[in-house]
Amino acid sequence: MTKKLAALKSALGNATPEVAPEPTAKTYAAPSREGKAHVGAWLSMGYKSSINAILVKYPTRTKESLISEALNDLFTKYNVSVIRQD
Repeated sequence: MTKKLAALKSALGNATPEVAPEPTAKTYAAPSREGKAHVGAWLSMGYKSSINAILVKYPTRTKESLISEALNDLFTKYNVSVIRQD
């Protein structure tokens, strides 16, 4: 057993760690996503249905605007700063 352990230590001591190569090309991101972050959660289908029902009733709204409004309401409830909507 000690010979195997010594051989393993010797092999590990002589190994050079592999370094991942630096990425050469930047991945594409749509200009509309610049300066934004994805915030998501896995929720039951009822949430999706309700959001879609609101979108049908108010066709000028977007999912992004509805979720932003809901999050700002949550921030107000917990007394943290709200985010200005563009």
